[in-house]
Amino acid sequence: MNLALGCGTAFLRVLICAVALCWGAIRPIQADEYYRPDEPVDLPANTVRDEMVRIKEAKVAWADHAVLRRDFPTLRQKTNAEIEQWILDQFAYVSRTQLDLSDVRSAAIPADLSRTRQGFRPPDYNRAAVLEAGAGQGFVDVKGVGHPEGNAGYVASQQELARTSAGDPFKMKQLRTQGHSDGLMSLGESIAEVTRQRSAQRLFDLRNAATGSNFQTVESYFIISTPIEILKEGEQTIPAAIYGRQSHIGRVTGLKVPDDIYTDPFGKKQASSFGTAVDFGGVLIEDRRLNSNFGAFPEADSKNPQASKAWVWGHETAEAYQKRGDTKAIYRHIEEMLAPIEGDWKQLPVARALERLQNPGARGPEPKPFLDRIAALIFEGPENYRGPAFETLVGRRDRKSLAILEKALLSKTLSISQRAAVGLCKHRHPEAASIVLKYFTKDAPDWMIHAFSTNLVGRNESEWLPVLRRGLSLNTNVAMALEGWTTPESLDLFRMVMAGDDFVARSRAVDALGGRSDPASFALLERAFKDPERDVRVAAARALLKRPDREVPNLTRKWLNGPDIDVRRTLAGYLPGSKNPGVIQVLCESFNHEDGEVIWKLSSGLRLLPEEFRVEVLEAALRSKHMAARKHAMEILEFGYHDKPSLVRLMAKLALDSTYSHEKEKKFFNRVLSAYPCFTRWMLGQP
Repeated sequence: MNLALGCGTAFLRVLICAVALCWGAIRPIQADEYYRPDEPVDLPANTVRDEMVRIKEAKVAWADHAVLRRDFPTLRQKTNAEIEQWILDQFAYVSRTQLDLSDVRSAAIPADLSRTRQGFRPPDYNRAAVLEAGAGQGFVDVKGVGHPEGNAGYVASQQELARTSAGDPFKMKQLRTQGHSDGLMSLGESIAEVTRQRSAQRLFDLRNAATGSNFQTVESYFIISTPIEILKEGEQTIPAAIYGRQSHIGRVTGLKVPDDIYTDPFGKKQASSFGTAVDFGGVLIEDRRLNSNFGAFPEADSKNPQASKAWVWGHETAEAYQKRGDTKAIYRHIEEMLAPIEGDWKQLPVARALERLQNPGARGPEPKPFLDRIAALIFEGPENYRGPAFETLVGRRDRKSLAILEKALLSKTLSISQRAAVGLCKHRHPEAASIVLKYFTKDAPDWMIHAFSTNLVGRNESEWLPVLRRGLSLNTNVAMALEGWTTPESLDLFRMVMAGDDFVARSRAVDALGGRSDPASFALLERAFKDPERDVRVAAARALLKRPDREVPNLTRKWLNGPDIDVRRTLAGYLPGSKNPGVIQVLCESFNHEDGEVIWKLSSGLRLLPEEFRVEVLEAALRSKHMAARKHAMEILEFGYHDKPSLVRLMAKLALDSTYSHEKEKKFFNRVLSAYPCFTRWMLGQP
């Protein structure tokens, strides 16, 4: 089920153009993702909940206890063994949906169905999820926990493919070797991910110390070894794992990381929305000091991440851990992979700070709350990360984020104030409307009036009605904000605007009537067809065809055949996109209209037809006396509807009818008909 967990717009699709080199004042020099969400409300918009079930017999294969103690202060007094038990209790889970792929993409999953919890799936999370670390303790991003409930259709298609491919080794191989489709992560893959991430972070730390930059990675927390076996070609299986890392916000590509540290030909240098490098599955470590451990094998493809030593040795280490029972294999492997730079790295302050957290009882600074970090970024951070910071505040309901937005509205930096105005209009706290009303005055600058008015669209709540009324009294351009307002109380504002002298405002109000369905607003719309201004009448035609009212077909028929040429041609352009069955009937009646422009608009819109009406309308178009209508219908029929004998018979009849004597049209008929097997059978007298 969908949650209003964060911002209310499509979330954070920006290209990171540069790495900010001046973060020291707002972001401490430390190896981590600094902007980690604390609570569900901090997560991206359109994040959904997903049920997870506990995996039996899971074990912690590797963990960075120091990083966990740094990020989760409640762990600082715990021993390593206690931390590992906490990891299993909180994160050894797989999605309930993934259980449906047992014996399809993996062997049977040993799950304890009596132990469940809720996970969170931000947009585009397919095999990853975000799980709470404990009440008020933040989150861990876990990878390899199975398909989300939203992928149930895809999972079902794999089940069906497995059923129909039973006994066919080639088809089963295709199914089980298809990349990024099983919902899981292999133990070897998770080990390779950790080694690449940790090598990148150490190289970043060394570069930061030398140049004053602040490159960071999303840090690895742990690897959980599970008893799940991923099915591969033939009888081959590989062990699955869960990879835990820091939670983070958003995903973009194009991070400006120096190529002498790493390249990423497949992943395109992914980062969180705040410029922290993430997802190292396709990364190639390029630093010369690590080439002997991370480079390609002789004669292997040097640009293929799965031909690199990190990948191959990671899978060999997984085998040593899983099949030979070497419980320290992963720790040794990571240490050996990083050995060429470890001595230099240990001299850095960041390394010494982590060293102090290796044992229980260590002290350290408490992580700052997420909103405090976001506020610092908004007021003191680099411009290219302010947009993502404001996005995290949009659509929230808490008083603290509202206060940040109000403070930002008063900033002397125009870009900050403008973004704050948008954020205030989209905030869900009950006091947000009164704050906007306080600043929405005749003395407000034009940019503020514009920002408020364009972002009041669809608020449709009683507390925002005074804000909309204030805006309309200040500037008639605010009429654009009437879109999406459907409450009975708001209808008075429509009447007020439509009675005014500004025809542009009247047009916008009439357009907005298309989103309503109440009889009183339909009466307003009827009157708009008689407005002296052409733009208002055209807006009425557009709005009419968006409405569900049962009177729509009759009014459409009236004005489509009326004297107003602009109205009837506008109606003709929008008719084919209607989903109203009554309007579709009007469309079918209109292919013999006397206005050639109407015919052209009706015909050129045939591709917009909803599928459920298409056959009926195409048949009407084929019967038209206008060649343009018939031609557009045939162009669609040439590439489909081979299973509709009624249409084929009609075309054949028309092809033989002397009324349709245009040579080009005859050729077109014959070409289309030759593609229809049922036409051939019909001509031969077969059913």
